[in-house]
Amino acid sequence: MLNMNKTVTINGNSQIEGVIAETFNATIDSNNPDNMSLSSYIQNIKAYRDNQTQCDQDWGQFCTAAFEAQDEMKAE
Repeated sequence: MLNMNKTVTINGNSQIEGVIAETFNATIDSNNPDNMSLSSYIQNIKAYRDNQTQCDQDWGQFCTAAFEAQDEMKAE
């Protein structure tokens, strides 16, 4: 029996003066939107450490956008 699952992936990054300091990823299960994974990865440790406040703000905005997308999927 074939089982398939559709997911929605949202990607973003925190870019400082053309350098990607941190990347963000959210994956939402379309069959069960309550299942969502969020992750971040530091691409450039110097850019991240020198701009941690901005990166943290960007991460917060990314999470808010991911939760909004999740809420939209749950409402469908």
